[in-house]
Amino acid sequence: MLVDGAPVSVTANGSFEWTGFVPSTGKDIVVEAFDTAALVSREVVRIERIQTLQKGILQFDELNPMSGKIAQENQNALALIVGISEYDRTNAPAIFADNDAQFFQDYAALKLGIPENNITTLLNADAGQVDVLLSVKNWLARAVKQEQSDVYVFFAGHGLASDDGEEMFLLPYDGAPELLEETTIARQKLFKEIAASNPGSVTVFLDTCYSGATRGKDVLLASRPIAIRA
Repeated sequence: MLVDGAPVSVTANGSFEWTGFVPSTGKDIVVEAFDTAALVSREVVRIERIQTLQKGILQFDELNPMSGKIAQENQNALALIVGISEYDRTNAPAIFADNDAQFFQDYAALKLGIPENNITTLLNADAGQVDVLLSVKNWLARAVKQEQSDVYVFFAGHGLASDDGEEMFLLPYDGAPELLEETTIARQKLFKEIAASNPGSVTVFLDTCYSGATRGKDVLLASRPIAIRA
């Protein structure tokens, strides 16, 4: 017996085994059987490889703020953290924004050394326009030690631009994309309010997109994109 030109052993009941490489496109195998009179019987057998096609899936380590060095506590550090995934006046979610804010809260405490009682976190329905502005005007302004405090602001959610692209706005939980100036938070106004308390330093993290797109397939307001010119 020859299979693909190589001899194979045949058992008394006529069975045999063959091992070889079959490409993903399949392969034609020639099986030849010879008897003692040198007569030959030849058959071409089509071999197909069974395979499961799947896309490569990237694996990432779980976020763990506990890993590595823990920062020394800084009593003069403050953090305002906002994460909005679900909105009241738009059906376009900012997927995982609230989850990101919660992870940043742990990061702020463990890696930035901010005492937990110096961290204010506003999520989803608790992050309306009034809630965010009062946190800046009242809590942050009173808690800051002039020229000493290190202020950290983290915002994860939707952002939009004015029609001319000159002004940027953060969308609170109850904000309406159609009423930017009335219901949202102007980025420059937010910066100005924080600077008015005269802290030692300010670090701002804005995890937002100002293109009108979302992290999913939805669009907030297609008529308000930002064009970037080189």
